[in-house]
Amino acid sequence: MDSLPNDIEPIVEIVEYSLYYLIGTTIFLVMFLYFITKFISKYINFKQNSKKS
Repeated sequence: MDSLPNDIEPIVEIVEYSLYYLIGTTIFLVMFLYFITKFISKYINFKQNSKKS
């Protein structure tokens, strides 16, 4: 029985980065949407102010 090969491998730790990717993508999208809405609101306000004068 000792001559049989041992097919059981040792446990290997797998590093998982998907949570970090999810958090980074969420922060990026929130910042992107914030700056886009800020830019659009300034553009609309500038357009309205230029019509008044």
